[in-house]
Amino acid sequence: MQDIRENLRKASKQVSEKCFEEAVQTLEQVVIDSKNQEYVGGKFCAYKHLGDLYCKMGRNEDSIRCFREADGCLLTSYLNEPLIREAAENVWTSLCSLTENDPSMKEEYTKAKKKIDSLTQKPQEPPSNDYDTIISSQERSFETYDSFFRACKKNSMRQVIRYIHQGLDLNFVNPQTKYTALHQACWYGHTDIVMLLLQHGADPSIKNAYGETARDSALLSKKEKVVEILDRVEKEGVAWIAPCKECSKNALVVCCNNQRNSLSLE
Repeated sequence: MQDIRENLRKASKQVSEKCFEEAVQTLEQVVIDSKNQEYVGGKFCAYKHLGDLYCKMGRNEDSIRCFREADGCLLTSYLNEPLIREAAENVWTSLCSLTENDPSMKEEYTKAKKKIDSLTQKPQEPPSNDYDTIISSQERSFETYDSFFRACKKNSMRQVIRYIHQGLDLNFVNPQTKYTALHQACWYGHTDIVMLLLQHGADPSIKNAYGETARDSALLSKKEKVVEILDRVEKEGVAWIAPCKECSKNALVVCCNNQRNSLSLE
């Protein structure tokens, strides 16, 4: 992804130097590279900036096409992130401006306008310092980890993803079983859960109360596919594991943050 970020910065410099055609070529390459690497953040930012750039150049059809592509990168859940909401609103506002006075684009305009109107801020509750609230929160925390371990045991991918992105410590040792979540998933042979945990930072070298690593658990339970996964991760790292949708969302947040106001077309 580093090459994509470098090309986005390169395009920013080209735009500041009024080298618009060169910037278009650079951003089109970012689109290609982002698709190949399944980097939704790079793809969204490239299409958004291409839309802005084509609009500046008077190429409205190309601009609309790119804004459509940028819109297509967004999932509804992404809009909970302020940076993505801001970038998305900019895309939809640009689509409205380009299509408002064209009768043939009425449907396009209406869709974009509805999306802008649908954006509502959710009020956040202030944290409480009340003692009972703190104790209750701690109890819920332990219950959450119990539920997380059960989800790993039952191969409940959706639940595991949700818990991971709540920020749970993936290397937390269950005080009863003395296992980590990775031990649990390896013992039961849940390969998808194992890869998900590894990708998000689970440490396969942690030993349980019996001195066993996650790989040892897989060997003892005769889960050969899990052993193969752990061996490959040890040799190659986790880059070969495809990212989950929540990871794509987080990458998009980072990319939007890095590229915020980076391509000034003034």
